[in-house]
Amino acid sequence: TNIEKDFNPPMDLIETNEKIDVFIELPGVENIDITINNDKLIIKGAKGGRRDVSNNEVYSYYERQSGDFKRIIHLPSNTKQKHIKTTFQNGLLHVEIKKK
Repeated sequence: TNIEKDFNPPMDLIETNEKIDVFIELPGVENIDITINNDKLIIKGAKGGRRDVSNNEVYSYYERQSGDFKRIIHLPSNTKQKHIKTTFQNGLLHVEIKKK
């Protein structure tokens, strides 16, 4: 049975009059692609899955999520989409987008 599937990492979005802050939990993800296109913030990547087991091993539990992901956030037209700030620390991605 193939139990691996795409996953949807948890996200928080905080909006003020000055900016939008997006926080996404991405532990174990190394390559993250962040783009803005047509008023959409697109964040995608992949998280490695389970390790291969030998013939005498079997998974009793497999709860860690893995697979490809893609999050799309629709941005209001009053954002400065060419000037974003990103940080990635301890598995947490933070994207800050200032407003006009």
